[in-house]
Amino acid sequence: MAKTKRTQPYYLRAWRGGKRLLAHRIIWEEHHGPIPDGHLIHHIDGNPRNNTLENLQCLKGRKEHLENHMDLTEKKCAYCDAPFTDRSMDGRGTFCSRKCKVDSRHHQEKQRRGFKPVEKICACGKTFLDRSARQHGRFCSDNCRRRQARGFKPVEKICECGSTFIDRSSHQWGRFCSPKCRQAAYNRRRRELRRAH
Repeated sequence: MAKTKRTQPYYLRAWRGGKRLLAHRIIWEEHHGPIPDGHLIHHIDGNPRNNTLENLQCLKGRKEHLENHMDLTEKKCAYCDAPFTDRSMDGRGTFCSRKCKVDSRHHQEKQRRGFKPVEKICACGKTFLDRSARQHGRFCSDNCRRRQARGFKPVEKICECGSTFIDRSSHQWGRFCSPKCRQAAYNRRRRELRRAH
């Protein structure tokens, strides 16, 4: 075997037959013959630079190889406290999912800025809690934001029943103060049409 050179972060490589191959595979093949298809050479002590024959083991398939590397321990998620099995290669997993990891970062960023939800009054008149990171929120919902972009302003109108109401509909076509009034007007018109015929 030719001189060994470390060219990757973990595994040593060596030259053989004009090709640069993984050193631990060459050592295994020199003592045990060719490696069968679908098999991998595993370092028993977990040190990829320790290529002694006693430290090498032939395993069938990638799944069996990964199971030897994984420290399958039950842990609690650092964000939501849900139990999960840590399947990371180094055993340092702290979150049960990617969502928890991202949410935890957002939560830490808000705490770093001294974040607290602020109660505000929307353009439509409703109160809401602004939970945005920079607390620039001005509207209670996306519908309110769209209405404001169109130059929407609530209009005070008089219903057919005589009571006043504020029309907050998108196109401001509202004519009734409640669904009950709308249904009563619909029934009234139907009766009028029947009489006409």
